[in-house]
Amino acid sequence: PMLQQGFKVALPAAATGKRVPSVGATITLTKEHVVYFNHEVVTFTELRQKLAGIKGAHPVFLRSDRYAYVNHLIALWDLCRDMGVRDIHVATVTE
Repeated sequence: PMLQQGFKVALPAAATGKRVPSVGATITLTKEHVVYFNHEVVTFTELRQKLAGIKGAHPVFLRSDRYAYVNHLIALWDLCRDMGVRDIHVATVTE
């Protein structure tokens, strides 16, 4: 999915990305590895609590800077899945 809002991150490019409605929560990972839930800086513990609050009822959009470590992105993805979120999208830009 392509999503352009919030904090500045250099999104990775994808030739196969498609637009989806941007309704739901947004998790942003900056190149400095700072994590935001919507517009709030959060720790993994705080993020876990916020994801528990939505109980997987809404999609989550992961916005990761292309220069952020992949293992940090995967950790966020795993946390979402662990908290019951099944509708997860990774934001990209069109090549």
